[in-house]
Amino acid sequence: MAGLYSGMFISEIEEAIAYGFEEWNLIDESNNGFASIVSKYINEPMDILYRNLMDEYGILAKSNPIAKFNLERFRLKKNESLPYDQSELNLIRELLF
Repeated sequence: MAGLYSGMFISEIEEAIAYGFEEWNLIDESNNGFASIVSKYINEPMDILYRNLMDEYGILAKSNPIAKFNLERFRLKKNESLPYDQSELNLIRELLF
């Protein structure tokens, strides 16, 4: 399946603890930054959303180790024979919001 995906994504205190993070106050900053960026580009083609997510979330990741952890796990899988369609974008919206 083509789309944006990640491995483990830290978004809760329990997840941060499991991976050895103690900067729990940074979870909200990471979550809010991620949601803000994705919501800005959700109607763009997937490659543009991904590029902007990597660039803008990458800025946050320079000062937020949880955002850095999450950023390192994002991937974009393209299926060159199938263009992204609205149903894929709707699925991503449902998963994120």
